[in-house]
Amino acid sequence: MDSKLNLLAKAGVISDTAYNGGLHAQSLLAQRWPQMVGSEQLDMLLIHLCRAVDRVISHQPMTKPIDEDIWNEIREVPDYQALSELNHEILLGFGIHSVPEAELSYMMANLVGLNMAKEGSLS
Repeated sequence: MDSKLNLLAKAGVISDTAYNGGLHAQSLLAQRWPQMVGSEQLDMLLIHLCRAVDRVISHQPMTKPIDEDIWNEIREVPDYQALSELNHEILLGFGIHSVPEAELSYMMANLVGLNMAKEGSLS
């Protein structure tokens, strides 16, 4: 994944801030869920996360959250609180303390998806 993030940074698709924070997030997630290293789900999460961070730091965040029914289901996931804390820890690696709810909804959807894939709940 390092090379994918590097390619995106060199192409100007993500900022240096997003690139460096993405590497930190990758390291953090690899420590917690080593079995997910190299997975498509982790790669997708990191790319989406870096793009979201760039939107937030450029003051152009998404304004429409994920579908309300899906967002409600995400918030009812048993591991939601732990995943929310993990998301906060990841964001701190980018120097961000909070994000608008629309961005948060997609970040949490990706983390929940990765958590489900880790548990084998996704094929």
